[in-house]
Amino acid sequence: RSGRVTGVQTCALPISYSEPILVKSPLTFPILLVVAVFTISCIQAKWVVSPYNFSAMVFPTYQKWVQWLFFYFFCMRGIRNEKQAKQTIIFVTLMVFIAGYFNIKDYMGMASSTKGDNLQRAAGLFGNANASACFFCSFAPTAMGLALARIKDWKMQIYFTVVSLVGVFAVISTYSRNGMATIGLLSCMIIFFCKVNIKVSLVLLTLVFLLASSDNIQKRFSQTSTKDIYGQVKLDYSVLARLTAWSKALYLVKKSPVIGHGFYSFRSISVEKYNGLMLKYHGSTHMATHNGYLNILTGAGIVGMLVFLYFIFSCMKLAWDIFSKTTDPFWKGASIGIFTGMIGLLIFNGSGIRFYDRRGVAYFWILLGALYKGHEYYEARIKSKEQKHRADNSENKIQKHKYIN
Repeated sequence: RSGRVTGVQTCALPISYSEPILVKSPLTFPILLVVAVFTISCIQAKWVVSPYNFSAMVFPTYQKWVQWLFFYFFCMRGIRNEKQAKQTIIFVTLMVFIAGYFNIKDYMGMASSTKGDNLQRAAGLFGNANASACFFCSFAPTAMGLALARIKDWKMQIYFTVVSLVGVFAVISTYSRNGMATIGLLSCMIIFFCKVNIKVSLVLLTLVFLLASSDNIQKRFSQTSTKDIYGQVKLDYSVLARLTAWSKALYLVKKSPVIGHGFYSFRSISVEKYNGLMLKYHGSTHMATHNGYLNILTGAGIVGMLVFLYFIFSCMKLAWDIFSKTTDPFWKGASIGIFTGMIGLLIFNGSGIRFYDRRGVAYFWILLGALYKGHEYYEARIKSKEQKHRADNSENKIQKHKYIN
């Protein structure tokens, strides 16, 4: 890089290994803070759980979560221009399309064997229907936002529309009650924020209504409770298992409310008075909390919960700020898609543990890094054009003044 440089310099400079990975951004401090707090919590867990559980479950979960979290910095450092940032976001939507294809294929295979009248839940590439639903509720909104953002390139608009539809049908194929309700809510939010015209809004909302009126979907929601032979309403065993796990979690939180019992330690802590109910409703005494917030409170206490919420809302604020100030359709659609996707993640963690699941959160750090860096390049490009325009106007005025004189 030494020597005289002539001509116009571009943003696409080769990365240097001497450059720091931890770049300055709105998320640098929140990420470092949450990593520091949860690292301490992980060390604490080493003295709470058995050595086997720590090495087989606790530490691998912590390690994978932290590794993917730092992909935000890799994107910030690796993306060298606006085009690369857009390509990164498009790549994530492509992953949504591929995963959705396998989900729908899985569902169609089960539907053909049961002549369409079935509630078997498709999982596709994820092995678990709820994890699959969380993935699509988190990342399909990015494609939805871009599909409704009035991008000038009609080919890309068609592509994002197709990905959005695949994502929605993939959620339905899981028959996740939380997932179906969440994707419906997020779709309405994106339609509202993108200010879609009334005719298109009515068509989209009618489509959502028709999907919700499906017999199988209604049957799935009706399974939340059943009636016994005496006509009394009884909750589904999956609901009762969750309520038992939440009761145990609250009991543990009361025991150590400030710092918790150690990262991801809930399963390893036995509480005698809840073991019988867990065995009855879940078939095992080592069930998860099935609630991301209670899981954090149990593991890292109120301190960990506050730090984690500060981190999550910092991520949402970054996306919302870009949506509020940008005028470019691509960045407007991507930012509102990421923002609503994170709302989906927050909702999903009310009935499952998805904050630590790299399948449900990993792409967020890539998307946020690409969004922030790409919009930075976009603003620099617009500013450069404005400066050039002002310089040209100034030059024209000088030339005109010389001509008059």
